[in-house]
Amino acid sequence: MSTQSLLNAAKNLCRDDNFVDCIINVGTATFECHKVILANASEFFKRMFLTELGNSAAKEFTLDDTSPIIFKTFREYIYTYDLNMLNSCDSETIMDLFVCGNRWLVPSLREDCLSILTERANTMKIEDLIALFELGHIFDNESLIKHVTLILLRTQVKHLFCSRVLRLSTDVFAHYMAITKKYKREILRYKMIEKYLQFNGFLDKITTMENNAVEAGNENPKYGEIEINNNRIERTKLDGHNVDDEVENNCTKSACDLQEKECQKLREKFCNDIFGQINFSIMSGEEFYDGPGKSKFLTLEDKYEILYKIQCGRIRRMNHLLNQYRARLLIFIGERRY
Repeated sequence: MSTQSLLNAAKNLCRDDNFVDCIINVGTATFECHKVILANASEFFKRMFLTELGNSAAKEFTLDDTSPIIFKTFREYIYTYDLNMLNSCDSETIMDLFVCGNRWLVPSLREDCLSILTERANTMKIEDLIALFELGHIFDNESLIKHVTLILLRTQVKHLFCSRVLRLSTDVFAHYMAITKKYKREILRYKMIEKYLQFNGFLDKITTMENNAVEAGNENPKYGEIEINNNRIERTKLDGHNVDDEVENNCTKSACDLQEKECQKLREKFCNDIFGQINFSIMSGEEFYDGPGKSKFLTLEDKYEILYKIQCGRIRRMNHLLNQYRARLLIFIGERRY
């Protein structure tokens, strides 16, 4: 039997409802499938059919981590392994299928999608390239990250700071900014970082924490009839009020406050690390005024430190130019003597 005949037979099986033994629910859509086909292609489905997610007699299963359109394409692929069908999909769909291949443990789909995406990367728009850059980080694919990085720096330098960058996760954004170090001026990199922090709510969190600190002052907080005084809780019970409930609520609030403090520490660490990528000393005075000088993310001490670095950098450059001038002057005087 020819390859084309096998492909046609597989397509017929995909559309034929005879011998169907399971139904996969995705959103509001339902797909009739054969367990043997799914289990043969995917270790994930094999385990699902045999473990607590289902049993050998179960017929209906639900997937919450994909869309009907993506699963329909996935289903056709594992029945036919048709690369032409896969190549006809747009890049966004191929990325979603690449995620499915990794999540559902389908090596062939993962490799085929990676091959297509790698080939298409040279002609992708900047938004798709950044999405692909993030995809490489999500699945820790170093070869994909390096390939996309080379294309970004070779063909998209003018558009590196498009709006799609703002939607990157913090760790991916930090790496993305690192690769732009030699390709974008420091003031532009700084403004991109500030825009990212504003877009993702870092400024709101910082402002909220500052306002809470100001409102709190040095006063001891009171909750109903519970007064906190030097870590000592005095309980009273008035008018039938259940003080134990107040204590429990207070403890819950304390746990939430502690969690928020931990989150705040992580936000502060990220801000410190990401601003640490910027070489402020090579900024001009005008650039500092337009950027860090007006920043709400930097303290007054930080700004003074930056100004000091800028001034030191200017002095070093002036000294370097002065030494060059002296050297040339000595050469000129020596030539005139002879």
